[in-house]
Amino acid sequence: MQGYLSAWQERDLDAAYDFFSDEIQAQGSEADYERTVRSYGEGFAEDEAVYIDGSEGDGERVTLHLTVEHYSGGGPGSEVHRSSTTVPMLRQADGWKIDQELIGIEPVQFSFGQKPF
Repeated sequence: MQGYLSAWQERDLDAAYDFFSDEIQAQGSEADYERTVRSYGEGFAEDEAVYIDGSEGDGERVTLHLTVEHYSGGGPGSEVHRSSTTVPMLRQADGWKIDQELIGIEPVQFSFGQKPF
């Protein structure tokens, strides 16, 4: 997950796509993923932070529990808004992979291989 978030923050969509499980990648190509991201906007602003709070599961599948902090304003009037989400992970031969379609840290409600609108 940390590698995916780093790739996402650097806007390296090729590298971000590589962190998805084989099953998720089978649902849409890297080009489909990039098109989907661009149609929604890149979604992960520089004024957000993601923290991994914990995990649960076994040696093959885990669910990560994340807290996302969104910062708005600056200086004394700044605000922090927090939200929580979960991300399923699957162990594959080449390491842990995200087993859900995501744009940034937001779940996608359709397959990368489908048009969003």
